[in-house]
Amino acid sequence: MDSLKEYLWSAVSNRAQGMSTVFIKGDSTPWVSTPGKWARCYNVNKHTPAYRAWDGIRVRVSKSSLCKNPSYLDKSCCESWHNYQEMAEWFYSQRGDFEGWTLDKDTLKPLNKMYEPSACGLVPMWLNKFYAFSYKTNSSGFPGVSISKQKNLWQVRSQSIVLDPQPARFFESFGDACESYCSLKENMAKLLMPVAERWGVDEKYIEALGTFKVKNYIIGEIA
Repeated sequence: MDSLKEYLWSAVSNRAQGMSTVFIKGDSTPWVSTPGKWARCYNVNKHTPAYRAWDGIRVRVSKSSLCKNPSYLDKSCCESWHNYQEMAEWFYSQRGDFEGWTLDKDTLKPLNKMYEPSACGLVPMWLNKFYAFSYKTNSSGFPGVSISKQKNLWQVRSQSIVLDPQPARFFESFGDACESYCSLKENMAKLLMPVAERWGVDEKYIEALGTFKVKNYIIGEIA
């Protein structure tokens, strides 16, 4: 009874300060969330998939201005997900493997910068990496295209760990190399559709593979 009185007093005090007291499922200890700020969590199991995902969002958003990769700059999070319980309830309602899959924010909404329920979902790591375009491992500024010093030609590569390896392609023209990469990547997306279905991926992600276009997911213009 004393603990209940303490909780009620704390709740009244918090509300007077414009704060809200929230319970975590399976935990009798309240924690406090201030509007516009990340919640302060107490006695929460920090080893659950939901908490790791929520904490990952918090870290990425707070450090987004320090990222060198342009696709990671200026990320934000909807205010409701500053509240861990709000995000956790959404997380466990998703289709997928909570322990082995990863939180995706920009497949359904290309180049999306905000973590929010309508844009996010859980996907296998291999699918998440398919949409990760590298701007750091090439010499052209265009994902998947680099210069082959050995052949003095433009080289195109696009791989997926769940498909057979593809040989590198070589071109004299940078524009032809970019066009080849787009064609290769978009064909791979269609090949990944039955794979995603076997993995039990949500249908909206399978549909996204069917309509995938490189130009919608990269930063900058296609040559």
